[in-house]
Amino acid sequence: MTWNLEEASRCHAEGRRCLFLGHAERALEWFNRALLAFPRDDRAMSGRGDAYFALNRYREAAACYEEAERMAQATGPMWNLRAGPAEATARAERAAGNVGGAGPEPTGPARPRRAASA
Repeated sequence: MTWNLEEASRCHAEGRRCLFLGHAERALEWFNRALLAFPRDDRAMSGRGDAYFALNRYREAAACYEEAERMAQATGPMWNLRAGPAEATARAERAAGNVGGAGPEPTGPARPRRAASA
């Protein structure tokens, strides 16, 4: 089978855009499409976790973050500027903590931290 990395990247970007705009269900669809185009894309799996997290589906989110980490360790992380395996682990732990009903954390895409002005 031939994987389509360009399509996976495009779908991942659309998923991130939808997630940023607060459309988690639509984002989930895009991340699923990205995984169909390239099933080993740890970025898309992590994005799927973010979408599930935004939908308060914490068990699914934790499973996706754990799978994204396994994928990254097995094949090396994709060009993922948002998160690496350590971030995926931290997200999985946060999601697992919310499974018991502790309530959601703020959701949405991570924002880069700005350097302090001198």
